[in-house]
Amino acid sequence: MAVELDKLDRKILYYLTKNARASFRDVGRALNISVGTVKNRIEKLEKNGILAGFAPIINHNKVGYNLSAIISISCERNHVQEIMKYLESKQCVRSIHFVTGNVDLMIRVRFKNTDELREFLLKDLSIKGIKSTVTYIILERKTKKGLMSDKTY
Repeated sequence: MAVELDKLDRKILYYLTKNARASFRDVGRALNISVGTVKNRIEKLEKNGILAGFAPIINHNKVGYNLSAIISISCERNHVQEIMKYLESKQCVRSIHFVTGNVDLMIRVRFKNTDELREFLLKDLSIKGIKSTVTYIILERKTKKGLMSDKTY
């Protein structure tokens, strides 16, 4: 069930998408509200599962993981859940999506080089229940942070 956000909740979320490391005091100053109000609102957003946490954004290229790809996977219907569980255990798999359309799964993966990708394709995607795969190398990525925009309030 969706939780209704008021204007202040939206402002706090938008501010945090731009300044995730901000203290309650920083948020309060920026939005002209008390530290206590910020703390209470953020705790409520966390309790309701709207604000799921804070995480660092890592530049994987800087630590040698220069190759990203999206792989579409067609599965035998009775193996989808077990394949998803298997893929969850693989460190190179960054996200798994059960999708509609002419494939069953889309995964985003990250590797140091094409040798690691080739090994993953030959070994890990040759398991029972996978019918076919198509691999798309990501050349460039643009991402929006958070869900809120300055237009939501």
